[in-house]
Amino acid sequence: MALTGKFKERTVMLASVKQRSNHGSYFSSCTLLSIFFLISAVANAQTAIPEVKTKTVIAGKQYDIDKTSQALWGRHYRAEWATPVTVPVINLDTVAGGLNPVKLGGGSQSTTLHLENDKGKNYVLRSVVKDFSGVLPEICKGSFLETIAIDQASIAHPYAALTVPKMIEAAGIYHTNPQIVFVPYSKRLGLFNANIGNTLCLFEEHPSGNQEDAPNFGNSKNVIGTDDLFKIIGQDYHHKVDQLAFVKARLFDMFVGDWGRHEDQWRWASFQVGEDTIYKPIPRDRDQLYTKFDGSILSIALKAAGLGHLESFDYKIANIREYNFSARHLDKKLTNEVTRKQWTDIAKDLQHALTDTVIEQAVRQLPPEVFPISGQEIIDKLKSRRNHLVKYADEYYRFLASNIDITGTAKKDLFEVEKLDNKETSVKIFGVNEVGVDKEPYYHRIFLPKETQEIRIYGLDDNDVYKLKEYKQNKTKIRLIPGPGRDSINDESEGREKMKPKIYDTEGSGFQTSGKVHISYNSNVNDYHYDAFKLDKSGFTMKPGNRLGIGYAIRKEKWGKKPFGVEHSLIGYYTITRGGLAVEYRTTLPQLVGKWNFDVGARAEFPFVVYFFGVGNNTERSNNPNRYYRMSIHEFNTGFAFNRLIKSSHFVQFRPYYQVIKILDDKDKFIGMASNITPIQMQQKYFTGAEVAYNYIKLNNPKAPTRGINFMAGVSYSQNTKISSRNFTRYTSSLALYLPILNNLSFAVRAGGATLNGKAEFYQLNRLGGNENLRGHLRERFYGKTTFYNDNELRWLIKVRSYAFNGTIGLLGFVDHGRVWQPGEKSNKWHVGYGPGIVIAPFDRLWLNGTYGISSDDTVFHLQVGFFF
Repeated sequence: MALTGKFKERTVMLASVKQRSNHGSYFSSCTLLSIFFLISAVANAQTAIPEVKTKTVIAGKQYDIDKTSQALWGRHYRAEWATPVTVPVINLDTVAGGLNPVKLGGGSQSTTLHLENDKGKNYVLRSVVKDFSGVLPEICKGSFLETIAIDQASIAHPYAALTVPKMIEAAGIYHTNPQIVFVPYSKRLGLFNANIGNTLCLFEEHPSGNQEDAPNFGNSKNVIGTDDLFKIIGQDYHHKVDQLAFVKARLFDMFVGDWGRHEDQWRWASFQVGEDTIYKPIPRDRDQLYTKFDGSILSIALKAAGLGHLESFDYKIANIREYNFSARHLDKKLTNEVTRKQWTDIAKDLQHALTDTVIEQAVRQLPPEVFPISGQEIIDKLKSRRNHLVKYADEYYRFLASNIDITGTAKKDLFEVEKLDNKETSVKIFGVNEVGVDKEPYYHRIFLPKETQEIRIYGLDDNDVYKLKEYKQNKTKIRLIPGPGRDSINDESEGREKMKPKIYDTEGSGFQTSGKVHISYNSNVNDYHYDAFKLDKSGFTMKPGNRLGIGYAIRKEKWGKKPFGVEHSLIGYYTITRGGLAVEYRTTLPQLVGKWNFDVGARAEFPFVVYFFGVGNNTERSNNPNRYYRMSIHEFNTGFAFNRLIKSSHFVQFRPYYQVIKILDDKDKFIGMASNITPIQMQQKYFTGAEVAYNYIKLNNPKAPTRGINFMAGVSYSQNTKISSRNFTRYTSSLALYLPILNNLSFAVRAGGATLNGKAEFYQLNRLGGNENLRGHLRERFYGKTTFYNDNELRWLIKVRSYAFNGTIGLLGFVDHGRVWQPGEKSNKWHVGYGPGIVIAPFDRLWLNGTYGISSDDTVFHLQVGFFF
């Protein structure tokens, strides 16, 4: 559509309202003068706005930073943002017959103004400049992180949307026709001048309602959004999505690198075909085309934030599964009928349609001022990605096809499952009405065992029927998940082995069966949630604490398991202050048996360094340095555990284990000179045992509690495998209370202890000291059969909001006391530690706690992650 008006060219700089720039002021006197006139225009609604035809603008001068900063935070498309371009000026009085503002919209990144003409046609103006700070947690707002987030809008090409229409038209996909325009202040904008006036925007049709005069929307008489689509297709099987058209649109997304295809970026054009209503996709909001995620710090930050799946637009897609992360739920739901051949055939059709000429003409729709910067590079990348489309289609199909979710409707359905002679599996769904069962299925697909490992069939409502027909053995697992109605199953499969699907239903639903089937009641799986699909993850992990841990973890997802299916981790630990090394391997399987989780692992210490001053409550220390009292232990420990969380507050665990321990005989240390420690005691020994633990925890804030309770109790048994008489039982318990005093002031108190019965080695005795339970002393300062401790802490915490630091800081004061008891020793001494401390929690994510403990024995500074207790 033409944008009319009188020609007058001038240059302005558009700066983000939220801009915080550390690169020096770039405002010229001309810019300041422009701002003065703009303010005057807002203040005086009667000021005439001169009509102009085009305007030369700079989309984002604020993104033009120095080369060093670009190396750290990314070069992105900063040159394109900072280059002056000439664009049309939109006249809302004349365009599309005159447009009136209706409402503001948009997500967290852009400002969108909805417009309507006198005929009821809808259009939108969407700001070109994005503000990524909207996706930040509230605690990050107003800080330097907000400045960084705003700057990172430069990852997107400001004019990328202009390149889409020619290519998508050639592909045969419904589409909008975006234009880049300058929006001047105007009387018609009214109050919306403050939101959208004097900005560079994308202007396009808004696909909704009746579009019978719009061929680019298929002349549909009713265009709806994704939420409405899901409601309709879930109610009536006569409403269907054209899955082949959706696959074509999604392959086009991969071709142009539009990775952010969430639900709100789609509209659906409806068409009546006989008794059925077919919905075809209309992709919109092309904000993420050609995105670049370069920059050394940015790459690290994305991985740390769990956004490692974000991939720059390049000649090839490195990981097709992760690349489509944002659209995975839609893809899983709306492609479950499409076969592998159909995916690759559609990709071939796109390859033929997207010729070199089409691509070149499309990209040359970029403003001529910016095309020389990156236009040819984009063309070359698009041609390369087009050439790989069949490969991407095949890879992504195989990923989606490995586990299939199939849903019925809220009405009565007949699900027919049949395992065929060629080891394939047929699934059909028939509608059921008052007359009977429909002759033709409204869903039918044959699954190959080499492609599909599992099929999950959901009945959403009403009294559905599941019919199991002929059974021929194959490896494809069938899960049936009935809805809330009185569903039934008719098992007609024959032979020595029947189909035996797994059936998940809720108690009391009255599920009726014929034949033997397995019924499983599992609250995690009975309800259908289309957005529950999660991707496997792997990557490096860090575990801060008293020992720094760095390792690698692999997390696999599994249907019906929360929070994941299985996790494997291999982590190395290093104690900076003592030099001890450790390696730990662990596998976790949530809900392995009912709601019981299973852990299995092994840990090797070489060595584990502790302090040893002797046994008893009255052990003394000399003037020797701390390292003189260090004891090195080589230890190997392996075992498995069953545990579960009950009603979010009760945690129980049972863990058998096997342990090997050897004390290093260091002649230059206290352990090598202690007269009561014999070489036999330091020899390598072997133990088996088991532990049972219980923890009740109810806190208002798990990281910084000011109200609540934390109770722990446990019992363990250890047996020397070589000497049957060397065994012992240990009992432990502690109780912590958190009590608010004033708004920012709270009191925390903890009491605990441990005792053992039997014959334990000296290094297996209970310990007291350090940042475990008695500050002002070194860790493991006292060893004995029985321990008791009491910790008291007064905490003052305040929220801080500033550009340099958002989060919590605080002060604390503490008094700890405790002692050990050892048979044969007479002692009435209680050991006391006290001192101040400081708490720093940047963005309330990493809580750092530093305390300076004072005692008659020592003064010790403790720095740890999290509170002492």
